[in-house]
Amino acid sequence: MYDLGPMTDKFSEAAQKVIYRAIEVSKSHNHNWLYVEHIFAALSDVENALFTETLVSRGIDPRGLLDLLNQELAKKNQYVGNKMYIADTTRDLLNRALKRARSQGRQQIEPYDLLDTLFTNQTGTPADILRFLGLDPLYATEALSPKVSSREESKTSRMIFISYRRQDSDDITGRIYDRLVQHFGKETIFKDVNSIPLGVDFRKFLGDAVGQCNLLLVIIGRQWLTSENESGERRLDDPRDFVRIEIEAALQRGVPVIPLLVQGTSLPGEKNLPSSIQELAYRNAISIRTDPDFHYDIDRLIKGIELHFKK
Repeated sequence: MYDLGPMTDKFSEAAQKVIYRAIEVSKSHNHNWLYVEHIFAALSDVENALFTETLVSRGIDPRGLLDLLNQELAKKNQYVGNKMYIADTTRDLLNRALKRARSQGRQQIEPYDLLDTLFTNQTGTPADILRFLGLDPLYATEALSPKVSSREESKTSRMIFISYRRQDSDDITGRIYDRLVQHFGKETIFKDVNSIPLGVDFRKFLGDAVGQCNLLLVIIGRQWLTSENESGERRLDDPRDFVRIEIEAALQRGVPVIPLLVQGTSLPGEKNLPSSIQELAYRNAISIRTDPDFHYDIDRLIKGIELHFKK
């Protein structure tokens, strides 16, 4: 599979699928350049519903458009070799799609950013084909906008809070975070309270942060239950313990809580927990194992999270 290199983290998992599909389209035409036409064709496949609904709403037959697109691709020069290059026009498209994503408060490109950017581009083969079919590309953008807005509202309503102890599970938490960001987007995952303003009640601050989320993931490793503070007291027994406050806030606000068991640990029993978070002992947990099972377990977790978001 083609390596997107440093740009990989700029694409959501869905957008990566579009790019990889575009590379397949390029190779199927014996091209070793990635053109915007390849991305346009890939979007018709990976984002078929959005692509089709937008064009049909403007009286355009998507099949006729794709036939014309394939005719244009067949005219491009063919090459021999395995290396794939990115055309300047494609780099420009990706950069503008990233700017669009960031203007919406996101750090990763989604497929609809690519489609919107293609429609707003007044030059190039996709725009020429749309005009040939009697549709101004900007008119297609107007049809796309409400559909995109609906998707963006759906994404911004998804928030996942990750509660963990650095000294207990920092490394595995980083891997879990990376996979969740890849699937749901960076703006959806709340992992660290990096700076609590001076003079602010940190209990309220943490409670409000948890309250803004739809789901709390509690990562529990071998030292999570027994970890001690500088005074030799168990952290969980301290009402000021951040992890305890985060779980209390979620339970009090009715935020779903999923314990993630790492390092081969088990879910703590009710008697081992402070009374304010004893409900945690009855929450259905999932084990996250190390390689070679890590990605399988994370895929199961992602499916479970998606089910929560659909409720």
